[in-house]
Amino acid sequence: MPIYDDTMIRAASPADAPAVAACTRAAYAKYIARLGREPKPMTADYTRIIADGEVWLAVGVEGCRGVLVLEPQADHLLIYSVAIAPSHQGRGLGRRLMALAEAQCRRHGLPAVIL
Repeated sequence: MPIYDDTMIRAASPADAPAVAACTRAAYAKYIARLGREPKPMTADYTRIIADGEVWLAVGVEGCRGVLVLEPQADHLLIYSVAIAPSHQGRGLGRRLMALAEAQCRRHGLPAVIL
């Protein structure tokens, strides 16, 4: 399936916290049975993370399609979470968000991106 040309990637604002949480929950739900619990990104406080960190939102006309949560550290950029809404998986959006993570790593002057 093609990459969406109409997806806009932008920094998340505090008002986006519910959409970030909902998209993340939907993306990670399939891992609950395998892990026997909710993955950590499903239980995160996105209001706090958006205020303290670097959260990027991929949006289309219907709303959130994907989320990228980055945590700059002293010697690397940590990718805390990449979450793509199930209806948009397999279409290249994750690659776009990973490319953004690499660009942000360079912008921060850090030598490495870590998952």
